[in-house]
Amino acid sequence: FQVRMLNFQVSNLNFQVSILNFQASMLNFQASMLNLQVSMLNFQVSMLNFQVSMLNFQVSMLNF
Repeated sequence: FQVRMLNFQVSNLNFQVSILNFQASMLNFQASMLNLQVSMLNFQVSMLNFQVSMLNFQVSMLNF
């Protein structure tokens, strides 16, 4: 009887560990998605900086 109870508790703990592993994988997925969005925003910012530098160049040419 005690062995059966221990087996039940071990199986319950294994189930809880599998749930925690699933939650951890979901958090890792969300973190990777956020990193992707940040990289996309960084790319857009760099493109805007490039456009601003081009406009500044054109303005400097007009001033010249």
